[in-house]
Amino acid sequence: MNGNTAPNGGGISNSIGSTFTLNDSSSVRGNTADSGGAILNFGTLILRNMSSVTVNTATTAGRGIYNYAAILNACDGTGVDEWTGAISPNTPDDPPTPTLITCT
Repeated sequence: MNGNTAPNGGGISNSIGSTFTLNDSSSVRGNTADSGGAILNFGTLILRNMSSVTVNTATTAGRGIYNYAAILNACDGTGVDEWTGAISPNTPDDPPTPTLITCT
C-alpha cells in the first residue's frame, strides 16, 4: 500500500468488527489523507514480523495510524512472528503504542 491519497485511510481503512494483519515485511508507506495517513483503524490491527508504517502524511489526525476506538496489537518476543517493524517517521510523527500480545 504505497503512494495513495484518500480523504481518510490513505493506504488502508479497516472497518468496525474487522481484523487486518500486516505480515512479514509488509509496508504501508508514502500515503496521504486527512485522517489516518497510512491506516484508518476502527477494528483490530495486528502487526507481525517486520511490517512497517512509515513516511505517511495526514493533515488532521493519525499521521501513520489513526486508531479510532480500536485495537492495535503487535506480536511480542514470546510467541511467533515477533514484530520488529516501525510506525515512524510519519509527518508529523505521532505513532500510537501497540499492545504487545502473544501471537500463535
